[in-house]
Amino acid sequence: MNLRPFVALFKLAVVVLLLAGLAGYVAAATAQTPSTCIPFTVSHKRIIVPVMVNGAGPYPFLLDSGSTGTIIDKSIAKDLPNTGYVTVSGIGAKKWVFASSLDAISVGGYVDHKLPVMVYDLLGAEAMDSIKALGILGNDVLMDAGGFTVNYSTMCVEVR
Repeated sequence: MNLRPFVALFKLAVVVLLLAGLAGYVAAATAQTPSTCIPFTVSHKRIIVPVMVNGAGPYPFLLDSGSTGTIIDKSIAKDLPNTGYVTVSGIGAKKWVFASSLDAISVGGYVDHKLPVMVYDLLGAEAMDSIKALGILGNDVLMDAGGFTVNYSTMCVEVR
């Protein structure tokens, strides 16, 4: 009995199955994770997003991907414990601010629990005078949320 046709058919079936599996793997790997749209406004060329702090708000926060930590204004930190002092450095300035922790901060559908924050008089800060933000949402929250994309055409910060 000549087995060559069966062997060739078997090889062809294996190749087809491998290609089908590879196509499924590529489709799954390139599938987009659905994102959440957080509407934003622009104030003095700065992105402002609504943020909930410990269930209160929403408060206007400046989106700052260059800030390693989140800063909240002292007006919304009245009931927070002072856990020490830290130095905040910016371009040409250094300030001592008090550190605290939030039970929860939420932006869009993302909630971060027990987030360490810095508390500062943002409304009294000369650099923030025209912006009127009550917080600076830093990279600590943005990266924990899985990254983000600013979409100016839809005025949404898309969080993955």
